[in-house]
Amino acid sequence: TFSLNRDKITELYGDGATQDLTNGWFVGESIGAIYSYEMIGVWQEKDLYSGEIYDGWYPGQQKFADLNGDGKIDAENDRKIIGNKNPSCRFSFNNTLTWKNWSLYFMLNSMLGGGGYYLAGNGLLSPDNSSDYVIRLNQPSTREYWTPENRSNESVALFRNQQIATSINQSRSFVRLQDVSLMYTFDKKLLQKTGVIGQLQLFLTGKNLYTFTGFMGSYSYGYAYAGMWQTINSGFFDEIPDEDVRKSWWISTDRYSNAYNYSAMYGPYTAAQYLDGMGAPDYAVTKFAPYKDVLEQTLGACDVPLIRIEEMQLILAESLAMGSSPGDGKDVLESFVNRYRWLDAENPYVCPATTPEGIRDEIWRQRRIELWGEGMAYFDCMRLNKGIDRSNAENCGDEFKFKIPAGEAVLLYQIPNAEIEGNPALTTADQNPTGSAQPFLVQ
Repeated sequence: TFSLNRDKITELYGDGATQDLTNGWFVGESIGAIYSYEMIGVWQEKDLYSGEIYDGWYPGQQKFADLNGDGKIDAENDRKIIGNKNPSCRFSFNNTLTWKNWSLYFMLNSMLGGGGYYLAGNGLLSPDNSSDYVIRLNQPSTREYWTPENRSNESVALFRNQQIATSINQSRSFVRLQDVSLMYTFDKKLLQKTGVIGQLQLFLTGKNLYTFTGFMGSYSYGYAYAGMWQTINSGFFDEIPDEDVRKSWWISTDRYSNAYNYSAMYGPYTAAQYLDGMGAPDYAVTKFAPYKDVLEQTLGACDVPLIRIEEMQLILAESLAMGSSPGDGKDVLESFVNRYRWLDAENPYVCPATTPEGIRDEIWRQRRIELWGEGMAYFDCMRLNKGIDRSNAENCGDEFKFKIPAGEAVLLYQIPNAEIEGNPALTTADQNPTGSAQPFLVQ
């Protein structure tokens, strides 16, 4: 089968409106048109030294076409239609080949671009991923980032927020070997001799066996990042008392975690043997263990708790501590830790602080332990005006050891370009300041 689709907007709502910038709709253009800045490369050091680089831009950042030639990049003058999200055409082809008792069925499936069609922003190339997020997703193993030594003209640098950033588009064209089935049919005369079996066929089937594409990313089904081990800062891990049951949520250097029932579920293996076989590094998190410790299952895999009872307890403790009852906040915290998280009943946990601010900081530390990996850390740092200190981590590369003071611009999210461009109350002057962070050892 073969199909193609061409569409064109003929009219927009309003009196004679010809464009809707918020939605990216234009009369006379496809509804899938991509309206953005045209990336023509990456700013290089030579551009800085020669004075060609625009004010506020740095080597390693996206280089956009200055459409009106005024020496700056802005939403009003430097955007245009650069492509189309929709494929140019689709086709699928299937056939069955037969020889004697053998038959082979296969199906090819394809969506093709070309001529600016079927473009999509690639997260692996995107400047929006300029943080340690790329390390947690193991993206450097997929491609190299711009550095002074690796002067790529396609990939941006890692640790620099841009004043204007767009997705880096690539063609998503692909041809996929989607289905293959090999079948053998046994001879009926042979089967008749059994007196029991009248017909017998054996099948060997595969799905989505290979995708031919130039797109740097994932075409797989399901959650693309499954199987990536996340690790805790070794310095923070060492601060957790041995009496705290949550310390076993991460793999210790003696290669143990109590999150898995090794002997009952996986045979006569020691913890170290099992974890080594899984490829789990030291300090890897195991708190998100599969249902009943059975790996490679989907039961409950997509369950996302909106809030846990443990977080509610910590919220209650903090509200009391910062309100009129600091002592009650301390009691709630100690009760929670001792009842649910402490192993030594004879030497119970005692909150070391007595002032409201001190109790709040201890609750913050407990939140860091309890809610690790659940998306709370950044927002806690921002609301409590805390910095990020990873200078004592021994289990990550020196280039990712940061000590960022509270209030630094690099901690601020940028207002999305689409919001500034579509909201008449905002201009580029309202954008949050940008910043960068140098690794701790090179400061």
